[in-house]
Amino acid sequence: MKQEVLRLERVTYRSEGVSILDNFSFHIAAGEIMGLQPLDNDGLDELLDIIQNNPPLYFGFVYFMEKCVNSWRSAARAKNRVTVIGSDSSLVKGMDVVTNIFVLRPGFRQELIRHDLLTKQLMPFLTDIGVDIDPSASVEHLSAFERMVVEILRAVVAGHHLIVLREIGSVVSEGDLEQLHAIMRHYADRGFAFLYISPHYEEIRQVCTRMALMQGAAIQTQRAGRSLDQPISVMYYKDYYDHVTQRIRGREWIDRREPLLEARDICGDYLKHFSFSLFRGECLIIQNLDVAVHQEMTAILSGDESGHDAGLELNGRHIRGFRSREVAYVREDPARTMIFENMTGLENICIALDSRIPSVWRRRKVRRAVRDEYLRLFGDDIVDKNVDELTQAERIRLVYCRILFQRPQVVFFSQPYKNADVKLRFQICSLQEMLLRRGISIVILAVNIADALTLADRLVRIGLKNGRMETREYLKQDFASLPLNIPWVDVFSDIRKDQAGGA
Repeated sequence: MKQEVLRLERVTYRSEGVSILDNFSFHIAAGEIMGLQPLDNDGLDELLDIIQNNPPLYFGFVYFMEKCVNSWRSAARAKNRVTVIGSDSSLVKGMDVVTNIFVLRPGFRQELIRHDLLTKQLMPFLTDIGVDIDPSASVEHLSAFERMVVEILRAVVAGHHLIVLREIGSVVSEGDLEQLHAIMRHYADRGFAFLYISPHYEEIRQVCTRMALMQGAAIQTQRAGRSLDQPISVMYYKDYYDHVTQRIRGREWIDRREPLLEARDICGDYLKHFSFSLFRGECLIIQNLDVAVHQEMTAILSGDESGHDAGLELNGRHIRGFRSREVAYVREDPARTMIFENMTGLENICIALDSRIPSVWRRRKVRRAVRDEYLRLFGDDIVDKNVDELTQAERIRLVYCRILFQRPQVVFFSQPYKNADVKLRFQICSLQEMLLRRGISIVILAVNIADALTLADRLVRIGLKNGRMETREYLKQDFASLPLNIPWVDVFSDIRKDQAGGA
């Protein structure tokens, strides 16, 4: 019988008098890769806090390495030897790989740091998993894949028996994700346990031996073995599944006779003369299979990369990127990066109008019309609230409303579904669909295409092979030929089968 690494038994956790987790039970054994698919983010942060930090419980017990480390009766609580790896780095910038793995870990007691000796100690770990990383490289220069490998090695060296990986698929390419899965299996065979959190069932079943589905801060169902191959989407988010399927089947073909936007010869350290066209009303995904390429492309197209011109032509005339109001750019995590704090929702929206209506700040009638239009679009009047009172979903609606009032012809999105739960992904899909209905064309820049595929009319995949850039284009009718581990590809496959049967 395998050793049990973690068990939560009838845990009830409250914060400020509100019950977050209620009678929650969960366990992971040594050598197991346990999947967790949250349909919403309710209670997820609190669950990870309990697993890692042992906060006071209202009721229940937490066992780690088969010892009770936390209960509603205990007062003395220490942190568990658990590592949590997310889409954002926890490594210390300005320091190299060796220092982050060995020196900064708890329990390192050497007064004299012998860098050469530590490097020699690290090399067998890298060789063991077949990864080539420069031990003296500064961690801020690592790719997302390399950074996650370093964080896993740091956990292994520190003897952390449980490693939690949270939504890593949103920041690494498919090839890198397969390599990370291989590393996880390697260490699982050596007795380490993994908790793999992802909103996509297709990703979980690639690597996990068992999985649990979490909704409303409770475990709804668990699966293991052959049952992992059975579809789960229809049972637990049927409305979303039905809406997406209907949208995929109902999207009209795009008129590709005359391009609306053309980008010519985008060049950088990785991009070499990359060009693409965009047609009116089209949703185009540009998937970068290498994270370095994605970062360079988003920097150039957003205007953050000084000295680089994206070479954009809109309706046959050259434009200087996003200095033109005809093109908009939505950054990653727009609820945080594109909201003006210490302002009301109305003020956030009106910023997009001041170029077309200079009197917007002086005329109450104009602002009242803005409020009425927001209420008509979304049904809730939140524009007079300060943005710090708004939920993440409400803040995102403000960003999209601002884009609508700006009236661009093209909108670029950078990884719009990153770290979004099912409910939020549904909202983002609907908002992007609304832009398309208004005749606004969309370009989605992504490493992991995830739910973006459900809106797409065309996909361009960019990768690096032997240092050279390679591209491949897929039209909507070709999506069924994409790898089956990509979310929603099975829907396109079913449509192709239906069409073949009808013929």
